[in-house]
Amino acid sequence: MESSKKEKTKQKIIEAVGSIIAESGFQNLGINAIAREAGVDKVLIYRYFTDLPTLLRQFALQSNYWPSLAEFVEHSPAQPNETPASLASKVLINLLHELQKRPMTQEIIKWELLEKNELTEELDKARKEMIREGLESMKELAPGMMPPRDKKFLAVHAIVCAGLVHLLLHSKNKEEFMGLNLKTKEDWQYVEEGVKLIFESL
Repeated sequence: MESSKKEKTKQKIIEAVGSIIAESGFQNLGINAIAREAGVDKVLIYRYFTDLPTLLRQFALQSNYWPSLAEFVEHSPAQPNETPASLASKVLINLLHELQKRPMTQEIIKWELLEKNELTEELDKARKEMIREGLESMKELAPGMMPPRDKKFLAVHAIVCAGLVHLLLHSKNKEEFMGLNLKTKEDWQYVEEGVKLIFESL
């Protein structure tokens, strides 16, 4: 019973981290604010998580802050004889869709781009760990979704991914970018078509 109560309290604390990030970004993220949001004594945060970086890492690993393997594979599995170009564009478009649904994740990405500190380092480590585990699972469960390891192909993959993230973050404060209205579904569809064109041209 005591163990169950402890786990529920830990989950409330982790959820409080996400609530604060989604509502007001990282400027208000601190032990006192998290304790207030979770409705617990801050002593419990130190007891269960030791410090804020450790708590943030647990938040990253346990919340849905980053898309899971299932969200990449199950919603649009590889088709027979599908080309690497088609698979690459599908993976990145899936990533875009998942990030669009996660304002909290957008805040985290923005924070990591602006600052390098102990907290952002922990988030980065946790995300890399999740991505590494996801890729290992993908090799076994959905080998057809794995991108080629050719360096030039990976470079294009990285450039397009960075571009999509930039457009997404840009759309939070600005309506237009290079003639595209980032507040409309129609123009985001053009962005997706552009991603497909890039990979088809390789």
